[in-house]
Amino acid sequence: MAIEHLGARGAAALNLEAGGRTLADLRPGQIIQARVDARLVDGSLRLSTATSSFEARLPGNHSPGTTVALRVVGSGNALSVVPAGTSTTPSAGQAGAASPPSLPQTLATVTREAVTTQNSLAPLIATAHTAQSAGAPLPPALNTMIGQLLGLRLDGGTGPTAESVQRATANSGLFYEAKLAQGVPRTMVAGDLKGVLLAMQGALRALAGGDAAVAQKSVTGKPAPPPRKGAVPHAPVQAPLPDLNGTSESELARLLFAETRSALSRLRLAQIASLPDSREGTAGGGDKPGATWTFELPMLMNGRMTGIQFLIERDAARAGDDEHGAQWRVRIAFDAGEPVGAVTAQVALLAGTLRVTLWAETEEGAAQLRQNQGDLSDSLQGEGLEVAELNIRAGLPRDDTGPTGAFLDEAT
Repeated sequence: MAIEHLGARGAAALNLEAGGRTLADLRPGQIIQARVDARLVDGSLRLSTATSSFEARLPGNHSPGTTVALRVVGSGNALSVVPAGTSTTPSAGQAGAASPPSLPQTLATVTREAVTTQNSLAPLIATAHTAQSAGAPLPPALNTMIGQLLGLRLDGGTGPTAESVQRATANSGLFYEAKLAQGVPRTMVAGDLKGVLLAMQGALRALAGGDAAVAQKSVTGKPAPPPRKGAVPHAPVQAPLPDLNGTSESELARLLFAETRSALSRLRLAQIASLPDSREGTAGGGDKPGATWTFELPMLMNGRMTGIQFLIERDAARAGDDEHGAQWRVRIAFDAGEPVGAVTAQVALLAGTLRVTLWAETEEGAAQLRQNQGDLSDSLQGEGLEVAELNIRAGLPRDDTGPTGAFLDEAT
């Protein structure tokens, strides 16, 4: 098999959060037990022992929460790890073994698997809210995780503030691996959406009877279209609170596990859609022209759970317009419920000037928005923003990004 040493990024992550030894302090040939904390977007694993934390690529399918036995190989400053029992000297039959898959191949594999199971966060949030409110018989540790998940919701009743949206965006899961790679202590990453979902998936797996127990379970309702780079976001349907009366612990665990898996699949697709085209840098490079972020935030609105779909783009400065610099454009989609229905908003900011367009799916919804058009304009100007345009239209914005069948698996 091919042995892949930890790269510069992985080596940087070996420093401990609070003293102790690094991988470089271990002895070649030593066997260590490591816990799988997370599978990163590039296919590598985030691993931890009692004294260290590091990243590595390992063969096979290792789920978060499992433990693997690893053997330290190499010498000096060129140490790495391989599964215990693996030979580091290839035999004649292994000499032509294939190299690990490239990043594009890994992303294609993740996309192919995720697109069949992805769904909005809304059904999971609705089930979690109902389970906690009803005092469902779940382990205390899992109830704590559910509390963390519900704490990430935006409140659509009182209206999210700029600070709450900024905080929720930072913890949307989009930047989870970037935080770990930068050495952010895991105690500070614990409130990140992806970290919470990964922890819940690990805790629910045993209660649900493993992946095989929910392998045939479809996502709840009709899933929202999967995230795609630069695509106009679509509002997912609001998820009603489910009736869990008479639901056993194992049945509830299977439902939560399936919905958690779907939410994680959607989040992985959003991370892939947010990667720069050049594959240079990370998905957090919002200071660069052409940066694109696509993600979903959970929100409680009118007693129902919904997901707000975001697309944030930074356009390069226009020719001859160096004075104003780059333009920011934010597109938001959510289901406002009756009588407005699905709403898509586009907000473009250039040199402190806003151009806003709102789409309501129906004529009735557009009429409702027009009744509050003046209040919305006054609210924006109250924040010190100059509103150059505020248009309200019926229907949905046209999406010209990508060909039809972008997720079609032509191989099968």
